[in-house]
Amino acid sequence: MQRHVNLEEKHICRARRLASDIYKNPEKGYYEEFATAAFSDALAELGLKVERNIARTGCISTVRFTEDGPRLAIIGELDAIRCSAHPMAGKDGYAHCCGHNLQVTAMYLLATQLVKWKEAGGLAGTVDIIGVPSEEFIDIAVKEDLQKKGEVTYFSGKQELTYKGYFDHTDIALMTHNMPPDNMGGKKVLVSGPATGFRAKKVEFIGREAHAGMHPEQGVNALQAMLLAMNNINALRDTFRDKDGVRVHYIVTNGGETVSVVPGYASLEMHIRSNDLGCLSDINCRIDKCLRAAALAIGCDLRITDMPGYFPGVVYDNISGLCESISRELVGEAQVGRGSLTGGASDYGDLTQFMTALKINTGGIIGNLHAKEFRLTDFAQAVQLPATVLGETLYTLLENGAAKAKEIIRENSHNLTVGEYPNTLEGASGVREYHYLSESV
Repeated sequence: MQRHVNLEEKHICRARRLASDIYKNPEKGYYEEFATAAFSDALAELGLKVERNIARTGCISTVRFTEDGPRLAIIGELDAIRCSAHPMAGKDGYAHCCGHNLQVTAMYLLATQLVKWKEAGGLAGTVDIIGVPSEEFIDIAVKEDLQKKGEVTYFSGKQELTYKGYFDHTDIALMTHNMPPDNMGGKKVLVSGPATGFRAKKVEFIGREAHAGMHPEQGVNALQAMLLAMNNINALRDTFRDKDGVRVHYIVTNGGETVSVVPGYASLEMHIRSNDLGCLSDINCRIDKCLRAAALAIGCDLRITDMPGYFPGVVYDNISGLCESISRELVGEAQVGRGSLTGGASDYGDLTQFMTALKINTGGIIGNLHAKEFRLTDFAQAVQLPATVLGETLYTLLENGAAKAKEIIRENSHNLTVGEYPNTLEGASGVREYHYLSESV
């Protein structure tokens, strides 16, 4: 295979600085001001025009080889995860222990090649370089506040960018993500397999406060209703089929204000995961029954706020096979594999519902994702290798008048169109209230 990616030392040094700078300045979703500026500045240094703050934060730059031809997007994520135990966590508890700083840096190195290829000529189509905010579906209250202010419409950056039209004409999206050794299985490159999707819920139990020592009988204990709901959900777990990849997990966000008061309010945030859209909908309905039964039994009111979460990730075998073939020529037959179903979810899955997409995994890290042990160990494996693999794949797609890209696009069908997608999100959103609270004391 003729090699087209040739990473220059000056760009590798700049990439190391970019990864380190973002790593030292972790930021939550939709607040990635530093990461947006750092990535934008690095792209601007290449002579690229950059549009900044495209979804409150985030940025986009475009390399156009020809006016016609397919449109590709290479995507890097900007936000950190909350993990206060990580040694590089900021004062607010966020840390780059999901590797987004490495991911976006790989996209910078790929951008250096796009600039070089544009000068040389020979490719067709257009490539957008996108720094996307808010991939982690956390901090619901923070994002609700932004939503109420009209600053964002959706909690996910890729959902928001789709809503704003940035993917209206995108044919193929390319991404990378670092994975720990246990997930890599001894391989250097894994072409991602299917991914789990999830629905998100905020659940609020509203009871009545009373003095916990003197008159507890006058209260309606919202915390007890929430605990009963958890037990109801736990009673269902044996009915979840392994093949559907179902997971139901939650955190308590409010369990009462003080120990001497019967809790009149309790709340939790919940994710319901599955690799099957139909199963996801079914489990969501069953969980609602668990919540309603608990509220009814205790006699408190219930408010359920549904949020669409992320769609399961679809695998497109034609582009995955192309990337596997290219990867084998780069690192050897034995060092390339196909990823299995993962329990992790990403808004990358949403993109796969209405466009052809490819995600690869490489190593170069230790420690689990979202954990305090997460560390970079090998920059070449973590950043340079994915830039090279995706770069060679992209070049193959767009050479010869983008013949390979056109073939792949023509062969693939999708579950949704980009126009239908927002309606699907809206259908999974809403607030429902159930009133069981007795007015008697």
